[in-house]
Amino acid sequence: MQFLPLLAVESIAWRLPVSDRSAIILARAMLDGDGPAVVAALADTLSSDPPLTLWSLCRAAQSGIAPRAAKNLAEWLAARVVELLASRNLSTDAAPADGSLVDRYASLVEQAVLRADWAVALASDDPSVPAEEIHLAALVHGPWAWHEAAVGDSSAGGSLPPTNLLPEIPPPIAQRLAESLARLQTAQSTGSEDERLT
Repeated sequence: MQFLPLLAVESIAWRLPVSDRSAIILARAMLDGDGPAVVAALADTLSSDPPLTLWSLCRAAQSGIAPRAAKNLAEWLAARVVELLASRNLSTDAAPADGSLVDRYASLVEQAVLRADWAVALASDDPSVPAEEIHLAALVHGPWAWHEAAVGDSSAGGSLPPTNLLPEIPPPIAQRLAESLARLQTAQSTGSEDERLT
């Protein structure tokens, strides 16, 4: 398993995983520059790799930038990928022998992508809520879950991740996200596929 370079904020250092597929896309971006094909590949990757998206949003926020959609975030990342990664190579720390960390991360990715797709489906009837923005906000919702997956219960002594680095979510997006999370939780607790699709 590979990890992105540490996010460091004051005394907190936060490590996020990166999928092998995303690591390859990042390497290609470092070699190929920030052309349209690279930006498109990064945008696609960011839309399906929540920890990379979260890491990128935090790094952008450290630069005073707050992209609200995967394409905008991909453009920012493509222009800086060499600067962000070249001197801080991806870490290749091994996952536990039993694969439990890999399984926890895979489960979190699946949940985050489902949550983002659900939020977009709910927002589709409201043209004032851009689908790209709600997808990105839903994808990185609950960022502390990545920290807890790596270190266990954060109340047991681990420092919380620097969630204050995330850009503020506009109220209409936050409202739609809250609605979608409530409906998704209801659907999961009842186990109703029909409720998931409405």
